[in-house]
Amino acid sequence: MELSNDPGNFNAKALLAKVYELFGDFKKAIEIYSELLLCDPNSEDILIDRGVAYWKLGKVQESFDDFNEAIGINPDCVKAYNNRGNIYFETKEYSFVESDFSKAIELDPNFIYSYVNRGNLYYEKKDYGSAENDFKIAIKINEDCERAYVHLGDTCFSQKEYIEAKNNYDKAISINPDFAGAYYNKGLMLIEIEHKQDGVRNIEKSEQLFTKNKDPFSKVARQLLANLR
Repeated sequence: MELSNDPGNFNAKALLAKVYELFGDFKKAIEIYSELLLCDPNSEDILIDRGVAYWKLGKVQESFDDFNEAIGINPDCVKAYNNRGNIYFETKEYSFVESDFSKAIELDPNFIYSYVNRGNLYYEKKDYGSAENDFKIAIKINEDCERAYVHLGDTCFSQKEYIEAKNNYDKAISINPDFAGAYYNKGLMLIEIEHKQDGVRNIEKSEQLFTKNKDPFSKVARQLLANLR
């Protein structure tokens, strides 16, 4: 029986692709998504899922093409605008980044990821007021959004608002005690204000978590620790 004539089988294959993604086999996931798209070329959800898998595999153009195609099928596809915005951000095409994140927010004012992502854009542009505003909106939508707290901490850190920065990093860690990036950034902040011992402890914790998660950033943390000792 063809997949297109059996919704249960189609959904089961889509779930299987996500399992392959979970275990890091993005090539196999893409293979399955491509098979599903042969059966239903207008499935914006599968296009988005394949686009994300391409992105994780480092195939930026293929990812970009899938998100574009999803938008062509559904001009109100929030996830496609958000994900395409991420690609523009990664490739430093900043003139297009804000419009995609803002479009996603216009379509869904509660889509938390686009607030966090647009906040990161404003942070990169040193527009700290706008960045802070977006991160606070994200937290208002979901008070357990640890990413928003970390980025808000970074925004405070950049403005030398150290107490506020520490409070935000601590909040992120209280939500997710295994958030390596929160420990790392908190450590950098503590070192800057000459609390070196506490700073090193936080960097050490981040290095352990980065290593546990097989995150290549563990090398950066180890090198920093070596320089500090």
